Amino acid sequence: ERGLRPSRILEFGSGASTRAFATHYPGAAVVAYDHDDRYLPALQDLADPARVQVQVVPLAHRVLAGSPTYTYAAHPEGAFDVALVDGPPRRLGNGRLGALLLAYEALRVGGLAFLDDAHRPSELRVLPAFADLTGSGPTSSTSVTASR
Repeated sequence: ERGLRPSRILEFGSGASTRAFATHYPGAAVVAYDHDDRYLPALQDLADPARVQVQVVPLAHRVLAGSPTYTYAAHPEGAFDVALVDGPPRRLGNGRLGALLLAYEALRVGGLAFLDDAHRPSELRVLPAFADLTGSGPTSSTSVTASR
């Protein structure tokens, strides 16, 4: 995105997007969480592994918006400028709602969280539930801006 100059990027669900963030924003620290270690070998050759952290964390059972879900048992530290929610997979329930809530809490005020695959109806249902829980609605069909 034009004008976007993040210094800290948070990602839930690693892979090609982790590589793209590390390449496109060479001055930014990237912290990615994934529940599946199959993506780690593809990311080991990044130019600056000290700047890019990919952590495998389990999914944790939670009840969100009255619905059982599995989402990352992650605890991001510090404030992030940008977050991408690209996991966990839909087949695991509404875990992306939990990941979006984790991302929102980790964003600095004015930071942006993006929901990958928001063109899918199953993913779009995350946004109204997110708004109900946080009182903060989306700023577009794919992003949320932290305003707390």
